Amino acid sequence: MKREADLRFKITMCGDYAVGKTSVCRRFTGKSFKKSYKATIGVDLYTKVMNVKNLVVNLQIWDLGGQARFEQILPSYFRGSNGSLVLFDLTRRETLKSISRWLKKVRNTAKSPTSILIGNKADLESLRSIDRSEAKTIQKKLGLEAYLETSAKENKNIDKAFRTLTEKTIDHIGKAY
Repeated sequence: MKREADLRFKITMCGDYAVGKTSVCRRFTGKSFKKSYKATIGVDLYTKVMNVKNLVVNLQIWDLGGQARFEQILPSYFRGSNGSLVLFDLTRRETLKSISRWLKKVRNTAKSPTSILIGNKADLESLRSIDRSEAKTIQKKLGLEAYLETSAKENKNIDKAFRTLTEKTIDHIGKAY
């Protein structure tokens, strides 16, 4: 008999187009990595149940389209979000520069979300244009709770990213009471 979820969290995945949000979601939910790129139109939804801190947590993951043409509809998707993974592509500097814009959208709409910064495509080391210390500096400057580097292709740190966000969200909720 399955135990019912103790907590339900809405998690938003945000960042510029082609940073790997969908690939990270697919890997986390047990699906395979796809080499081809297909833009997310609006939002795709994923779910996964995790055991974190002796709690059963149902994660409802909202994978938001990162193209500029969807920006007007994004605020409605952020509403009610408990946490956000804010992604950039380690090989595309311009995606790191837009992190503050994405974070502003999250914070303007969601009520006190927990947010962590994710540098994706860590497997492309030879193409890397952002080093870890620069990303950590931005993470601290913008007040994000953590920084992790992931690779959806190699399935590196994907579970850790969601576990870290979920743990910090649980801690954040605990401080509110």
